[in-house]
Amino acid sequence: MLSVHAIYDGKKLNFLQKVEVKKPRQVIVTFLDEVENEEELETFAEKFERIFEQWYAETAAISGHWVFENPNHQKIIDMGKPAIPLILKKLQEKPCYIFYALEKITGEDPVPKKHATNYGLIKNDWLKWGKQNGYIK
Repeated sequence: MLSVHAIYDGKKLNFLQKVEVKKPRQVIVTFLDEVENEEELETFAEKFERIFEQWYAETAAISGHWVFENPNHQKIIDMGKPAIPLILKKLQEKPCYIFYALEKITGEDPVPKKHATNYGLIKNDWLKWGKQNGYIK
């Protein structure tokens, strides 16, 4: 299954990421919150960026379970699968302990036990997983 995020402007769906579909597929569209004023519409990517940067600012200088107990970390998890490519992109850009969110969203853990204490190896395992599953190039 492929999850993508789009904004419906009243006429068409505007995808927030490039979507390549090579074979006919069944599609399910779920409409989320309705906004009264289009200017109030925050794109999914903008919302993610805002929440991520709040989380990062609040947790960059701390370690341990506080990173995962931060309310913004849970908000990232609550964004679900459409957030996966955005999370992986952040992982490519800056050091961040966002792995637990990836585990919770995907239900997977591509990190071998022998890598469990090495940030660089964990990061590389998740980026490899992202490439293998078509979330990043």
